[in-house]
Amino acid sequence: MTQKKALVTVGNTNHLSFRGILYAIKKTLGNFDIIHILDSQNSAKESSYISDSKKIKLDSQDLDKENNLISRNELIRQYFPDVEIRSSIINDESPQSQIPQKMIPLIKEFGVKNVYVDLSNGKKIDTSILYSVVTISRIPNIYYLDLKFRPDENTDITLNEFADKWEYKPIEPLKEIENISKISQIELIYYADNIRSVIDSIQLTNCQLAIEIQPTLESSLIDYFTACSGIETESEYLRRSINGLGQICEKVCKIFFDKLVDSGYIQINNIVDNHRDRLNKIRGLFSQARSPKNKNKDSLIPSLIRERTYTVDVCLETMVEYRNFTSHPDCPYSFEQSDARLALDLTLLILEKVATVLGDDTVLE
Repeated sequence: MTQKKALVTVGNTNHLSFRGILYAIKKTLGNFDIIHILDSQNSAKESSYISDSKKIKLDSQDLDKENNLISRNELIRQYFPDVEIRSSIINDESPQSQIPQKMIPLIKEFGVKNVYVDLSNGKKIDTSILYSVVTISRIPNIYYLDLKFRPDENTDITLNEFADKWEYKPIEPLKEIENISKISQIELIYYADNIRSVIDSIQLTNCQLAIEIQPTLESSLIDYFTACSGIETESEYLRRSINGLGQICEKVCKIFFDKLVDSGYIQINNIVDNHRDRLNKIRGLFSQARSPKNKNKDSLIPSLIRERTYTVDVCLETMVEYRNFTSHPDCPYSFEQSDARLALDLTLLILEKVATVLGDDTVLE
């Protein structure tokens, strides 16, 4: 039985441009069973009927019998008559979290090999996030419309005069990301692979924790690369990326602390209910273990932790401070891309180091 194919694209407020992309997709890739459009508020409004005030020169195929401009769905069906059309509205406030949420069900429904992604439409910020998501998801079928000239809002590539002036091209995830944004493809794949590896390791000992932290890790990664794309709100994306990573590290700090208490390596006389106190207890233990003056350091911490996480407390301290900074809107600190990159590196290092001791039934001996 032939498997169904789904096409995902971002909404476009330019009716003529959208038609040209549909034309290129049909001519290059053939038919699809599903077309899912990730709309902005504006493109959703323009999807019903395009007003005459747009002043776009449309030929007769874009008019109904009464010379009213046709809807976007009717336009789509000119090229894909039997396709199922779906759409989702992506708010400007949080595209980095909404786009992954919309993509996950599609991937589960059709499988990564049967999802095709078009990056020709929409705003750069949305296509950059979409590209990041599909790269992380290992979707191989990614395309965009490459024009060999500078178009204007009246350009119609369906005309014969443009027949040899465009190409609908596949994008190799590792090689051509610079065509979409300023994201470094090396960094993107490095972090995506590391997240996948760390999550796989944690799932072996604490599946629930892996499920809880994976969306935050991926959202933080997308926030970081979104900030790297040069948008005006870069600092807000950096703050959000670092804050999400800090939340993960605080969660790990609590699990780590509780296990050290349960195993008898940390003694407490009252309830410790904040991350700073927990971290101080952990740091005190590790500081003693690292001290060259302490001849009994081998008895101070379990061998498994001593071998794998000898400096993890220092990494946790940095992340707890980052989390504290990003939790206060009036913090005067100006976050840079290097801060988010450091936070990613530290978080992944912490998770990799402690993955084997995060299990619900793991005893530290």
